[in-house]
Amino acid sequence: MRRVAAVIAPALAVALAGCSYNISAIGVANDRSASASVGSGGVHAQQTGPSGTSVYNSPAPAPAPNYGPVLRADGTCSQPFAGPAPAAIEPGISECALVAAKGAPVDVLVGGSGKGQREVQVLYQEPTGKKVYLFSDNKLVRIVD
Repeated sequence: MRRVAAVIAPALAVALAGCSYNISAIGVANDRSASASVGSGGVHAQQTGPSGTSVYNSPAPAPAPNYGPVLRADGTCSQPFAGPAPAAIEPGISECALVAAKGAPVDVLVGGSGKGQREVQVLYQEPTGKKVYLFSDNKLVRIVD
């Protein structure tokens, strides 16, 4: 067992030696401080000088899109639906327009796509069976019977 450890320890030390990084090479010295944070908009870095003034700021994340009134997970609209209920359920109508036309849904699933789009599935129990309405960015894109 000691022979194995004697062989592995030097090999591990050589492998890890290549993983070191000189932090002074990136301009962080004793008279400055740097911070980084990860949020929904990406990684944000800031470096401040001795007086506390910012010497670098990453761009602010893009504002959240405004889809207008949207459905919440409990099946209610975020704002009252303005306008008459649509006469027909067609692609392109909004989530709240569907609820105004059909009434309260059985279930609502709210999520997001990998592309950052708002994705909503609205389930209704109808006499002919279940019907699912699929929305992307507050626009009806598909109806599944």
